[in-house]
Amino acid sequence: MKLSIILRTSDFRGDHEADVAIAYEVLLGETIEALAQRLFTDKAPKWEDVIEIRLVKEPTADDA
Repeated sequence: MKLSIILRTSDFRGDHEADVAIAYEVLLGETIEALAQRLFTDKAPKWEDVIEIRLVKEPTADDA
């Protein structure tokens, strides 16, 4: 099973903020708490931030 992690946050651009989505990979054996700490090592989390965990569809023979 493959998972996609996306951090939806805002980035300050000098005179305004822009909404951004940053993709991450899950590390083997990583807990949700450890993932959240890793995502916010460079910045403090804001109440508006969202962490999405999505299941990635694996390609099948029917997709060809």
